Amino acid sequence: KKKKFIKDEVDLIMSNGLTGLILVVITLLVFLQFRVATWVMIGMPVTFLAALLAFYYLGGTLNVLSLIAIVMALGIVVDDAIVVGEEAVTQFQSGKKPAEAASVGANRMFFPVVASSLTTLCAFLPLLERDANPIAEIPLMMLCVIAASLLECFLILPGHLKSAFEKSAGKPPSKFHQWFDAKFEDFRENRFRPVVRLAMQNRRVVIGSAFAMFALTLAMWITGWIKTDMNLNINFEQLDADVQFVAGTTDAQRVAFIADLEKSLSRADESFGGHNVVNYITTYNAATVNNEQKTGSQYAKIWVEMTSPEKRSVTASEFASDWLAQVPNSQVVDSLTIKKSSEYWGDFSILLKGADAEVLKKAAAETIAELGTLDGVTNLRDNLPWGKEQWIFELTTEGRALGLTTSGVGQQLRAAYDGQRIQIFQQDENELEVRLMLPENERTDLASLSQFPVKTPGGKMIPLASVATWEGKRGLDVIRHHNALRTIEVSGDVDINKITGGEVVDYFNKNLKERLSTTYHITTGLDGLSLEGQEVGASFATKYMIALCLIYIVLAWVFASYSWPLAVMAAIPFGLTGALLGHFVMGMVIGPMSMLGLFTLTGIIINDSIILVSAYQYLLKEGIEPRQAIEDAVCSRLRAVILTSVTTVAGLFPLLLERAPMAAAFTPLAAAICFGMLYGTLLVLLVVPALLSSIVTMTEWFEARRRRKSHEGPAYEVA
Repeated sequence: KKKKFIKDEVDLIMSNGLTGLILVVITLLVFLQFRVATWVMIGMPVTFLAALLAFYYLGGTLNVLSLIAIVMALGIVVDDAIVVGEEAVTQFQSGKKPAEAASVGANRMFFPVVASSLTTLCAFLPLLERDANPIAEIPLMMLCVIAASLLECFLILPGHLKSAFEKSAGKPPSKFHQWFDAKFEDFRENRFRPVVRLAMQNRRVVIGSAFAMFALTLAMWITGWIKTDMNLNINFEQLDADVQFVAGTTDAQRVAFIADLEKSLSRADESFGGHNVVNYITTYNAATVNNEQKTGSQYAKIWVEMTSPEKRSVTASEFASDWLAQVPNSQVVDSLTIKKSSEYWGDFSILLKGADAEVLKKAAAETIAELGTLDGVTNLRDNLPWGKEQWIFELTTEGRALGLTTSGVGQQLRAAYDGQRIQIFQQDENELEVRLMLPENERTDLASLSQFPVKTPGGKMIPLASVATWEGKRGLDVIRHHNALRTIEVSGDVDINKITGGEVVDYFNKNLKERLSTTYHITTGLDGLSLEGQEVGASFATKYMIALCLIYIVLAWVFASYSWPLAVMAAIPFGLTGALLGHFVMGMVIGPMSMLGLFTLTGIIINDSIILVSAYQYLLKEGIEPRQAIEDAVCSRLRAVILTSVTTVAGLFPLLLERAPMAAAFTPLAAAICFGMLYGTLLVLLVVPALLSSIVTMTEWFEARRRRKSHEGPAYEVA
């Protein structure tokens, strides 16, 4: 079953990749001439083969994560070739010879493309911790693809472009491309250029609105409108119901409760229209409790196989919550958890530590009662289960006066009820033990306990009731420690559509933490996914800052300036705004794959800015007035910017729509890149010109101020 599930998921991911490849090819054929588009497409398998070879020698393996990386790279891998090919086509159409057009196109785009690739590499470099990071396969594959793409577009593609230009020389483009080029030219000159000019004239409004939108979406994330959960949520097809019975539960009581549990499963299935469950298996004497495999008569388990997610309208988590709500309360059940088979740990884990076990148990009970009121929180439990009922004895004053001790009375009771070994002898190959103890009818009759004869040090036999008192209470099976303190862990599962584990922890910190510390004199902490989520979030934040610093260093080196990189990197907040809005619109939760998507987006969203700034600097060298150079640069590179963004989105768009369990876990990654590229590209085309215009104005102002100071000279007093 597991092998078939993984094979089906891999097939789905590959089919999504094939669909994305088809969309990329269609996009290339629409925007580029047929021969140029053909050579760009041929370069894709060559690039991937070279990347796979490098990936193999770097120790990578083909698995679900590396396949996702290949799907991610489908749109990104053609960006370099598109920029070089589009510039070569422009040069060829301006009248240059085929060889010269291909050479000039590659030379003019060398630094912008190298800068774009280096910035993308910088975004992935901080993620390459292979020993500690399970998703390192993705950035490793992306680095190999980007390096191979650079080699292909500068060493192989120019020769193919020269051949394509030679064959198309003197031949008119197809009727479709003639029509498309005319429409695109009309759109660029009559609709887009006036909008760019208007954005430059109202640059304060444009820049302020863009960054205000970024601040708004960031606030939505911080305040919880856009939820965050660093657990990789996968909708598997199996559920586990694990039961721990109270010590002393009879076989008849266990069978009766399991029958009720099975009936509740049927009712839950019917409440969602039926046909959600393929089959289920009931197992006695075994269960998974607190992430540990337990065996014994007090345990039982029901394993449920659900239909494929595409064939049902309810998720596994929603079904599990409804099933749990249908189960009747029972005094013979110590704990009951119903969850997806993949959820070995709770979605949140809170530690209570410092006091004795009984106080911790009371604090845990209060915590569970309070958190149980939150909508979407299920399977609340602690990891200090109650054990069998115990009898606690205490000597009376008379007993101590007779010279009795607690340990002495305990030894006599143990010998009577558990037996005392008298002799061991061999019978054939068996070793037999002879134990002396009370008859069974007396050992199971608590009424006779008060008449149990206790021998005093003086040799007298006195009834137990005369020398001791006792009370019954349940003990604890285990006592756990954390950092040398007695500790109890309260954990549970959440419905991600209603609440996240982080929100449960925040609620605990705001409403329960101080009260428990004051009442029970305990301290608190985090463990499991809660602790891991905090560490992962902090790790991503640190690595993101490192990536931004590396990107700035590369841009400062490429542009030989400290200010121009800031204009280029201004595109990053625009991409992040689109990514966050995409998660909000689609109801997604920011998770590990979303963070990986933000890293990827950070590296590729500034590529368009680099292309625009490079074109602007080239036009300045040609002697064009700065503001006109900005306008011309944006309009001349419009096709390349749109094409690189559309191919990136086209490659990931099928994955964005996927709902299969494994593939759907990566849809937040696709959402971050697709929405970030669409929204970010739109703002790059409008806000970057406004930023460049502002930089030009500030530069002119500082230059004019410097000239005024230099012409004023020193002041002299006339006598």
